[in-house]
Amino acid sequence: MTLAPELRRDTLPLFDTEASIIRVSRDTRWPWLILVPKGAEVSEMHDLQPELRRSFLDDINRSSEILQQVTTCTSINIAMLGNVVSSLHCHVIARAPEDPGWPGPVWGHGEPVWRDDTSLPGFARQVRARFSTIQ
Repeated sequence: MTLAPELRRDTLPLFDTEASIIRVSRDTRWPWLILVPKGAEVSEMHDLQPELRRSFLDDINRSSEILQQVTTCTSINIAMLGNVVSSLHCHVIARAPEDPGWPGPVWGHGEPVWRDDTSLPGFARQVRARFSTIQ
């Protein structure tokens, strides 16, 4: 499977599950995960085989639950837009009233604040650790 160039550029690898490649956004303004289904180069959720679709959705659910636990955010935003990057992927973003742009969407709000290095933020390491305990 080939990861879309935009996803490779704008994210850092976190870990893989059986169904998903899980990455973290390089934009430091929000705790933000991106999940990509493995083994399927599709643009829409309905194009996934049923078993992979179920497993991918399970990974999205687990990721959102764990992200909320480790960030104590107010809300989790989940989005699969496909307008800019046509390869199917899911954004899981922790949101809180004190974050930039609350309560509006993260897209189109200001300029990204890119992480300069490849070190993982603390929330990402915690997500990876918790995810591995429930796999």
